[in-house]
Amino acid sequence: MFNVPLKIAIKFLFPQIQGTIGFVKKTSLLAKVALSLSIISLIIVNSLSNGYVHAFKDKVMSIDSHINIYKNDNNKISENEVFEITSILDSLDSIDEYYVEAYSKAILKDHNYSEGVIVKSIIKSKSKKIHSLIRTKKIDLLSENECVIGKGLKDKLFIDKNSKITLLNTDFINSGVLYNAGLTSKVMDHIYYGVSDLDKSIIYVNKIDFSKTFNDDSFDANSVKIFLNNIHAQDTIRSVLISKFSQINLELEVATFNDRHNTFLDTLLDIFKSISIVIYILIAICLFNLTSSIWLIVESKNKDIEVLKFCGMSNFNIYLIFLFISLITIIISFVFGFLCSYFLVSFQNYFQIFNISSDVYVVSKVIGILDYKYIAKIFGILLFCSPLLSLIPFMKILGFTKKKYNV
Repeated sequence: MFNVPLKIAIKFLFPQIQGTIGFVKKTSLLAKVALSLSIISLIIVNSLSNGYVHAFKDKVMSIDSHINIYKNDNNKISENEVFEITSILDSLDSIDEYYVEAYSKAILKDHNYSEGVIVKSIIKSKSKKIHSLIRTKKIDLLSENECVIGKGLKDKLFIDKNSKITLLNTDFINSGVLYNAGLTSKVMDHIYYGVSDLDKSIIYVNKIDFSKTFNDDSFDANSVKIFLNNIHAQDTIRSVLISKFSQINLELEVATFNDRHNTFLDTLLDIFKSISIVIYILIAICLFNLTSSIWLIVESKNKDIEVLKFCGMSNFNIYLIFLFISLITIIISFVFGFLCSYFLVSFQNYFQIFNISSDVYVVSKVIGILDYKYIAKIFGILLFCSPLLSLIPFMKILGFTKKKYNV
């Protein structure tokens, strides 16, 4: 039943190049190429979107943690509250690592420069991985009068390793107008997060030094950063923590990574979706061009189609000819577009031909991640459109045949 229409469709699609038939073949080829290019663009935009979101999450999560515990209005978490919080965290197997962090604004002062910085210290931690590591030295194991500075700050102010820096407290009420609360530390190493604003302003110091200079001789904290074994369990762990904190009357905010960054990620995805909508419009135009191309095939082969009608071929079988023409054209265009997309994404991932500035986009490495479900969805939509594409020329040939019969 399908054999004859399929063979006729293939003969119509791949005629020998001569005269009008040659022009029809070239027009059909251009329509296929345009559709393939649109498919390539759509797949690449989607893969780059997936790759950027993945790279952004991976990089920012390593700095900003999966779950963050803090108090409203920048209030500090007291030592007793820190003890209660860490006792709860130690009891949860799903938590891979956490560190209790205190931070304060400060002035990095020297004869030649004066720079505003953020001074941080790890009050307490549970560490298995490298989130708090600087090469072979942990930030939370810095000795007194030792510090680690951001690479951007080191490069900007030409601060060498083993040189000494002076940090001044900006809290004039407690430290005095003349900065009588100051800290001199030896630079042990530099830290590089790959985020320009962070690398140009961050300094880690020993917790005792921080307590004396910036924290009124206490070990109060600003936040507790938590890293999980399974990043997809953020909401579950958040609910568990809120429940446990409420049982001991701890008023704390518990925010997941998704809570803090969803707005940015949604905005980013909206940008990629806007680009995709434009490409979808181009695909619709390409499909319209394919319909025109099929109609040109009908015009160039109308005598052959009339002969088939006179020989007793049913309208359904004639429709199958146009359906097979549409399906073959779409399948060829899609397969070519997918293979080209796969090659281009793999080539970019391996050679990194195009890069972006991490100062602006946080990540600099441009990677593509192919979403095969999305690709299958595109293929499904195109296949769904093929009966409609073939219906238009079929209706035209029916009308054309009826006119002939009337004559």
